[in-house]
Amino acid sequence: MAPTINVLLTAFPGLGLPPTLALPLSVDTTISQLHDRIYDRLPVNGDNLILTTVSNKQLQSSSSAHISDLLPSTQDTFLSLRLSARLCGGKGGFGSQLRAAGGRMSSKRKRNQGDDNGSSRNLDGRRLRTVNEAKALAEYLAIKPEMAKKEKEERRKRWEQVVELAERREEELRSGNKGKVDGAWMEDKTESEERTRHAVIAAMKSGDFKDNLLGTSNGSSSGSGNSGSENEVMEGTSSKDTTPPSEPEVKPKAKSFFGFDEDDEFMSSDDEEEEEDEKENQPAEEAEEEIEKEPTPPPVPSKGKAKAKGRAPAKQSGPTDIGMSRLTLSDADKKARDWFIETTKVFSCNVKVDAMGNIFAIRPGKNNSAPPTYAGSHMDTQPTGGRYDGILGVHAGIEALKTMKDNDIETEYPTGVINWTNEEGARFPISMVSSGVWAGAIPLEKAYNLKEVGGGQATQKTELERIGYLGDLEASYKANPIGAHFELHIEQGPILESSGGKIGAVEGVQAFRWHIITVKGRDSHTGTTDFKNRSDAMLTAAKLILHSHNKAAELGCLASTGILTLKPGSTNTVPGFVQFSLDIRAKEDEKLMRLEESLKTEFKEIAAGEELGGINTTGIKGRGCTVDWQLDTDSPATKFHKDCVDELRLELAMIGLKPLISYLMAKIELTGPFSVYTSRHAPTSMIFVPCKDGVSHNPAEYCSPEDCGNGAQVLLGAMLRYDRLRAEKRE
Repeated sequence: MAPTINVLLTAFPGLGLPPTLALPLSVDTTISQLHDRIYDRLPVNGDNLILTTVSNKQLQSSSSAHISDLLPSTQDTFLSLRLSARLCGGKGGFGSQLRAAGGRMSSKRKRNQGDDNGSSRNLDGRRLRTVNEAKALAEYLAIKPEMAKKEKEERRKRWEQVVELAERREEELRSGNKGKVDGAWMEDKTESEERTRHAVIAAMKSGDFKDNLLGTSNGSSSGSGNSGSENEVMEGTSSKDTTPPSEPEVKPKAKSFFGFDEDDEFMSSDDEEEEEDEKENQPAEEAEEEIEKEPTPPPVPSKGKAKAKGRAPAKQSGPTDIGMSRLTLSDADKKARDWFIETTKVFSCNVKVDAMGNIFAIRPGKNNSAPPTYAGSHMDTQPTGGRYDGILGVHAGIEALKTMKDNDIETEYPTGVINWTNEEGARFPISMVSSGVWAGAIPLEKAYNLKEVGGGQATQKTELERIGYLGDLEASYKANPIGAHFELHIEQGPILESSGGKIGAVEGVQAFRWHIITVKGRDSHTGTTDFKNRSDAMLTAAKLILHSHNKAAELGCLASTGILTLKPGSTNTVPGFVQFSLDIRAKEDEKLMRLEESLKTEFKEIAAGEELGGINTTGIKGRGCTVDWQLDTDSPATKFHKDCVDELRLELAMIGLKPLISYLMAKIELTGPFSVYTSRHAPTSMIFVPCKDGVSHNPAEYCSPEDCGNGAQVLLGAMLRYDRLRAEKRE
């Protein structure tokens, strides 16, 4: 007998159950254990359901018999069962009525069978009806084996199709090809990186300042002037173009670092190089006419031709025509990681990968025994995210390394770029988990054992292994220290844009705590249970959520609920179980704890039906509910390193930008930046640039080329200034 039996369960329509359910079980599984497995998988209470065979034999939940005893033969591996509702018992009940109707139907004479003389008898004295029934029975028994064999074969094929479909869907979910956002959202190519690149070049060129650290006059941190590496300069629009997404006249021909499709070529194609060669060799008059028609930004100066690989053509030219879906450790994420390594190696970087898949690209300096100064962020996105969140910080860091190489800038200490793993927490549900492991705040095994959302079986470790990014380097600040960490990020809020600010020099991150709140009441019938006898968990949860917002506003804090689940999930049942997330935030730890303590006390009072803040003034008081709290994430308030923030101030003053220095970060997303964890063991600061309408985690996420360029220029200058400061302090 096969070691596994595939149980195919079909449900009676109208019960609110899945039409089919496939369960692979061991041959040693008992009928009692089968009941438990089935009811664990069902979305509703199974007390009123019965389990039967296809021949309507009821399987008692207390039976210790093995499910293998139900198979017709020891060679069978599929068992078909039915799940239906119990019939109402008692005299005159629904069951009695069904049996009575069946009896009446069987007593009626069948039509169209030519049995008008069925009551007559033959010469042997037998009724003709009896004789005819005997003949029909004999004919049926003669063909029954063949019919049973055919039906069994059809069932086997149907079961195999169900199992095959389930296995294929599970594999698609595990690989990330399906089950998430698909189609137009999957890694569409954009032009945003090139617009950012041009913005950096133009902004730096117009700055016209001397770099006091290096004692050279570059006109910009990238330098200005002519170079033999004009092949690297791609056609696009000027950095002064700040046309918002609603103005379609900006249609640059561009290439993008920011988004990749599954069919992208992660190298500059031969066709593109041929087009560039043709432009170089065309007559001067034609070239001048082309320049007049479509001006090109000044080239990046380069001592040698170091052409960055990884550029891919953008499908659309509008700044927000498409979003981005690059879930962490998916195949799309692997392609972006491969590009990251390939590109940074072109800029003379050494690359290492730690046990959490974090990638560290390091450009050597004079003193390579000291830990590097990094620009760090992430390239994973939300399922329907934008093209700037995290991605801008990584690519601005890469552009900084390219500028250093092109201008032969030798730093005192190593510099580099970090691509952190799983910042968003969209696929494996702990955000900032990789930097948390590096900082010692999250155990490695806990991070490895995270399972993907949506019921998939893939873990963070298995996916790291699958895409080949489970590194040998220990994920720890002790084994892999950081000299300093700068992160360029879009604001993800409206403060900079509404105030007219161009740069936010972030001094710290507010405290936040995430809780899972469980409200327990009692399931009851909506039609027969009046209000005063209800213990309505959903109504109570709604009151608690409303009160959390009111209380947070009263204390100058924030409160949000983004996830809510309830059971049993039936239209005519008062829910007796509700769970919801509660995200509370404040600028100071003390204020946050005061909010939490107040909510814990007042939640109990509201759930018991007591009047508080007008929450229970209307309606009829019910029986009350219980409330439980479970802490999910605790992130204390963080102050960034004074030296890092001071270097940002100096750089901003140098390039003439008016910063919003005292900006205390209040991100509206459900995560915080990696800089929260790096600040525990390394000097850290963040740079904010405005995003349109404060929108983030949305395909409409947009940051103008000018603002991207400003942020990238400040990032490069701050890294070089801090490198000189480290040398002056003789680390």
